[in-house]
Amino acid sequence: MAIFSLTLFFGPSMVGATPVFADTINVEQASSVVLPACYYFVKAGDTGRGIAGKLGISFSTLRSLNPGVNWDALHVGQRLRVPASSCDW
Repeated sequence: MAIFSLTLFFGPSMVGATPVFADTINVEQASSVVLPACYYFVKAGDTGRGIAGKLGISFSTLRSLNPGVNWDALHVGQRLRVPASSCDW
């Protein structure tokens, strides 16, 4: 089964989370589905708990959406996945 994925970035926002739209096409079924994904881009001075507070979510939720992130060493520009409800649509 072949699946192709294309992600188009419509420009990162400097305030809040940035909606990122992905178009996934399953060639075998010849159908397409639009899957909204939302990302926050780390800014200078951000902490995991601070980001979660800004977005109105728990730090636990933010951690679960971003396995493998070293929360003690975030870097400016790092992309973190956040719930779609946190997006500024």
